[in-house]
Amino acid sequence: MNRTAWETRHPTTPAEAAFVPPANYWVWIAASIVAFAFFVSEHDVNVSLYEAFTETAEEMAESASGGNAYRRLAFLMLGGMGAAMTIASRRQPWRLNKPMAVAFLLLFGWALLSFLWSVDRAMCARRLIVLVCWTTAAFGLARFFTLRQLCWMTMVVCASLATVGVLSELRLGTFRPWTPEHRFSGSLHPNSQGMLLGTLCLSSLALAFDLPAYRKRCLFVFALGFGLLLLTRSRTATGALLIASTVVASLQVSWRLKSGIAFAGLWTVAGAALLVMVVGVDLSDELQRAVMLGRQQDDADSLSGRFLIWPEVLYYISKRPIVGYGYDSFWTADHIDAISSRLQWGLREAHCAYLETILGLGVVGLGLAMLAVLCGLGTAIAEYSRSRNPLYAYIVGVIVFGLIDSLLESGMSATSLVPFLGACALLRMALASDGATSSARLPQPAVPRWAEPIQHSTGGWKWQTP
Repeated sequence: MNRTAWETRHPTTPAEAAFVPPANYWVWIAASIVAFAFFVSEHDVNVSLYEAFTETAEEMAESASGGNAYRRLAFLMLGGMGAAMTIASRRQPWRLNKPMAVAFLLLFGWALLSFLWSVDRAMCARRLIVLVCWTTAAFGLARFFTLRQLCWMTMVVCASLATVGVLSELRLGTFRPWTPEHRFSGSLHPNSQGMLLGTLCLSSLALAFDLPAYRKRCLFVFALGFGLLLLTRSRTATGALLIASTVVASLQVSWRLKSGIAFAGLWTVAGAALLVMVVGVDLSDELQRAVMLGRQQDDADSLSGRFLIWPEVLYYISKRPIVGYGYDSFWTADHIDAISSRLQWGLREAHCAYLETILGLGVVGLGLAMLAVLCGLGTAIAEYSRSRNPLYAYIVGVIVFGLIDSLLESGMSATSLVPFLGACALLRMALASDGATSSARLPQPAVPRWAEPIQHSTGGWKWQTP
């Protein structure tokens, strides 16, 4: 994977012409640091042995009250890396996207201000230190690397952690996909693992379109990631990925091809339905089992308990709807104990990123977060329309995936790996330009110095000779 294949493109502005991409070995170094930091802070190789893949209410309350020293050290390391990369890239050109930059600054500033009204200032201070390190690391990576390199880093980090998860289950003897009750968790809860695998699939799919020389290998990674995603039985992540990957793929093809695929798909569905009716199979039961991914019907009726969780969360939201309880400060030991005792199981998240954001930052915070995300979505669509660069389609896919997954999961509102990788791409788009025409995406042969044209003093051109 040399620099020619990764980074050759034609600059579209003088500022882009001055940009010099870093050597690719820095991508592997940064990927190693990011993977290690997030593995230490949020992964557990024994999680597949836990009941319901989670801690008990008592362990959750103890963790909330004392914090996690390893997590803080990991994020301090991340923050240091981000600061170093920001300094190293100080001479790189800027191309600020003002709407995106202002939206991000407003959201970040509101999170910092929430310390003033937090219900637990010690807890809020710890969370804000983590947020500052998280943001510094994302900012540094966005300034230091190109969008293509960030996409490669995303694929490498997610693939590495997924591999660790498979090896963990093989070591413990819990990797049994042939049994109906198995859910692949690896070193995370299956729903969190689904988010990671969805991001792996999106990044590998985008790189398959971006670099034809690596297309087969990237599609192979996509297939492996999607297979593991199905084994997690995470319906939210699977549905979000299907929609997001369809959006990414549809942006790469012409309207004529889209129409042809849609027409062929309709005929295929109609033919399959006719065949099913002739054979006499109960299609409704088969579709229900497919959508459930092998999960129990009781889980679908209550959305795995979310219809019980959300009324409890909304009760607390009604007490402080405007400003919330302080950034990531709602789930104190008292709140965990109170809600867990009423639900009769351990709980420390709202299972909805939108509700989670309102708990921490109120309706104002949710509005600012949506403003930042929608500015990013609009910018990515506009940049893709201008440059036809599939990496901007990747950003569109990541945003669509996150918006859908946030309906039923809280992970996108946390300072975890998947939002971090998305933030790196969004900040890159807000701080610099990676625009390129479709022809510039292809690897270009290196031109020897003696083969470059030089200009005569008379104004004509000639070719150098070796």
